[in-house]
Amino acid sequence: MYIYIYIPIEKRLPKASPIIDLRAVKNEIEAEGMRKAHIRDGMAMCDFLAYIEEQISLNSEGWDEMQVSRVVNEFRLEQELNKGISFATIAAYGAHAALPHYEPINLTNVPIGKTSMLVIDSGGQYLDGTTDVTRTLHFGEPTEEQKKAYTRVLIGSIQLSSLIFPDDLMTDQLDVLARRPLWSTGNDYMHGTGHGIGHFLSVHESPISGMTVTLKPGFFLSNEPGFYKKDDFGVRLENILEVVTTNISKTTGQNFLKFRDVTLVPYEPKLIDFNMLTPMHCPLISDIHTSNDMQRRWLNNYNQRIREEVGRELKKHLKMKGFYWMMDKTKNIPEWGKVNKDILLARSHSNSSTFKKIHVLVIISIIYNIILNFATIYS
Repeated sequence: MYIYIYIPIEKRLPKASPIIDLRAVKNEIEAEGMRKAHIRDGMAMCDFLAYIEEQISLNSEGWDEMQVSRVVNEFRLEQELNKGISFATIAAYGAHAALPHYEPINLTNVPIGKTSMLVIDSGGQYLDGTTDVTRTLHFGEPTEEQKKAYTRVLIGSIQLSSLIFPDDLMTDQLDVLARRPLWSTGNDYMHGTGHGIGHFLSVHESPISGMTVTLKPGFFLSNEPGFYKKDDFGVRLENILEVVTTNISKTTGQNFLKFRDVTLVPYEPKLIDFNMLTPMHCPLISDIHTSNDMQRRWLNNYNQRIREEVGRELKKHLKMKGFYWMMDKTKNIPEWGKVNKDILLARSHSNSSTFKKIHVLVIISIIYNIILNFATIYS
């Protein structure tokens, strides 16, 4: 800007650099790096979320907004290829969660309780990618109002994520999908639904951020609807999406694109009213329903990807606390009919215990065989 103001007005060319568009389209190496970075980031988040949930349940002291921010950053810094955080971490509890851009400081810092929502918006810079993820938590028993607000935000996120669209669609036409579940109840959120994200670069990257453009394969952008009740609580859920091609036949001469979520972090089951999610009406005619009509199936498929892709890395790095937590949060739900959440959550916890018992038995068996071999050798 200092140089710009000293250039005579008649010699200025105030146009966007063509490099901006080139940078936004990630090549295959960059795209693969983004995917891998988000898997490692998902592993860090699962490990951290398992830890904080345990700490709050034990009523451990010192857990306030600033402590949450410090600890989530520490979990990220442990990851391979991590070079720090991608922006100042947002940890907002209670009424602070109703402020979309709140950042905790000494003067505003409050303890984390069990009666309201905690919004954590954070991300990391890795040598092979940049991440940005938001999850909303509740460490007690959420109210019906809180669950419905969370579920409507989740539905908006799913509707945008599952969209198939022509390659001439403008980014400002996507916004309505994420906002529609909130609009139907007279609510809205006061920020954009998404922004571009760089490859080991800016967490808010042009041209998607602040500009109306057509999406191209190789673009990465955020999907972050929210709900904010002033002086009470807030909800925000954010995933990074990759724009990819489809195999849909071009009957109109147009190419069609879709999104693929690269963020792989579980949602909070106890905050989801599963009966608000559209079911697969009949297993025999599921092929006639679009993905938008099957929000339960979308959630099951998303959770399966987390179990497979992030779960593999958690076990590989012996992050078993994060692994068991992740398995608890990603159980399949019935794709049609009424969902009994009490049974679902009870089953989830029992399965976790079963997994732990199996691992204990395996360890005991290994120790037993080692002792037996030593006894045989020395005898």
